[in-house]
Amino acid sequence: MSAQAERLEAVLKDAGIPVRRLAAKETNHNKLNENLGLPDDPPTKALFEFVDEALKKQAAGGSERHSLVSKAPTRSSKWRT
Repeated sequence: MSAQAERLEAVLKDAGIPVRRLAAKETNHNKLNENLGLPDDPPTKALFEFVDEALKKQAAGGSERHSLVSKAPTRSSKWRT
């Protein structure tokens, strides 16, 4: 995993945002973007599972409905080191 990905993971965790790491084999950002949404794409499957789990947790929590978005760091505040 790249240093950039590790930093993003740490910042999201610090903000209380759930994080799940996926090491996709033989790919890059362009291939991930091109294949996202395809039926047999492993990163797509992992993304859908993650989002489904997060939405179920939010629905169960009631008042935390928008917590995944509201806790996200702004670009100027926490993403830069």
